Amino acid sequence: MIKDAIQQVVARKDLSYQKTAAAINEIMTGQVSDIQIAAFLTALTAKGETIDEIAGAAAAMQEWSRRTTDTHYVIGSVMGPAPFPAMVADFQAIISQEIKKQLLAETGKLPDAVVACVGGGSNAAMGAFYHFIADPTVRLIGCEAAGKGVDTDQHAATIERGSTGIFHGMKSIFLQNNDGQIDEVYSISAGLDYPGIGPQHAALAAAKRAEYVGITDDEAVAAFEYVAREEGIIAAIESCHAVAYVRKLAPTMRPDQIIVCNLSGRGDKDVAAIARYRGKKIYD
Repeated sequence: MIKDAIQQVVARKDLSYQKTAAAINEIMTGQVSDIQIAAFLTALTAKGETIDEIAGAAAAMQEWSRRTTDTHYVIGSVMGPAPFPAMVADFQAIISQEIKKQLLAETGKLPDAVVACVGGGSNAAMGAFYHFIADPTVRLIGCEAAGKGVDTDQHAATIERGSTGIFHGMKSIFLQNNDGQIDEVYSISAGLDYPGIGPQHAALAAAKRAEYVGITDDEAVAAFEYVAREEGIIAAIESCHAVAYVRKLAPTMRPDQIIVCNLSGRGDKDVAAIARYRGKKIYD
């Protein structure tokens, strides 16, 4: 796998979540040489990728593998085994708490819809939804990565195309084959390139309290350019999946209705990737 990963990075192609995890696993278990590790990191650097996150994740996984009796590998999203989904949701709930407080003070009413991107665990969406779950008049809309289209094998639209399974210590909805093996997923957004969804989102979908829609790469990139041009905001490509849906939703609503769109991150990290998507040879 490390050889395939090196070749793919050298070819200026993005690695999927599964290939990245497999490459890190080979490194951590001593299956690759120092030369291969150096080649992998050199290729990533040449491509313009930062290696801090990969190195940090690898170090954390290595430490966890040595001390499983008294440590746990914690992912900062609403996923994994209990109590982590609840813990992260509680922390991220400050988002919806502030939305509700400020909107009531400004307008005297609740929003008609709250729209946010949804990735693997999607703490941004869960945080934006949290304090509105008990308000049935507020539509909660999560936007998944439809990639090249949900009818292709290049997407990460978990709720639309997934099924119940167990992975990373949680029972939830995952993109998997008939044998229960996790499928490869794809999105232009690294933050949404995960084959599952947090259990709270799975529960909201099952209860029909929240809606989940797929947004393609083309739609997300167009939204990225739109919000930069119209608002002067370089939003994360993850968040632009939500912006893309707001552009569809707004024309169907009255002028006096309110949509809250959660911009969960900055997009300076995405500018080069968007340029490449538009055919420009920019790598940093």
